[in-house]
Amino acid sequence: MKKTAIVSLIVLALSLVAFAQWNNPATGRATFGISNILLTNKNLASNVAVSATTQTTIDSITLSALPAACATNACRIRVSYADYLGGGTYGFCWVTDGTTNWALSSEAVAQTNFSTCANSMLSPSQYSSGATPTITLMIVDNGGLTVCTTTTVGSAPCNTTPTNSPAVRSAMQVEVIVSN
Repeated sequence: MKKTAIVSLIVLALSLVAFAQWNNPATGRATFGISNILLTNKNLASNVAVSATTQTTIDSITLSALPAACATNACRIRVSYADYLGGGTYGFCWVTDGTTNWALSSEAVAQTNFSTCANSMLSPSQYSSGATPTITLMIVDNGGLTVCTTTTVGSAPCNTTPTNSPAVRSAMQVEVIVSN
């Protein structure tokens, strides 16, 4: 019985090694396709008023020159955002690099007059070494609303969260990764 268990473990170990070498013969290691090379977080600095049916910038992050790793590999940008909205009716948020739009999120105001826009998605575009992309978070809504800095600050419509809600900042995060 012990001999069978040891043989099974050896076979399992050899299978894992073979799998790893198959995934990346150059290194003999399994690759999972993503390596983070730059990460930027940004809280929303002030409330943003959004007029009805008007595409409005919520916030943006301009990246410094992308590193040399992007010269030989495909670099993509993962954008994550979460914003608290007071007022409005229904609409959506998205991000853009000025050429490509992605990371769509719908929002609809519940009867308590608040909602959120939140999403996280990898860019469909690839970026090269030295590029300085500006990633912009946008919103459009059929009614006027305010994008609030936190869930529990200020006056209406930015103070309409349920009783005992925690204060959570509206923010966006941009992550440059090497993918293969």
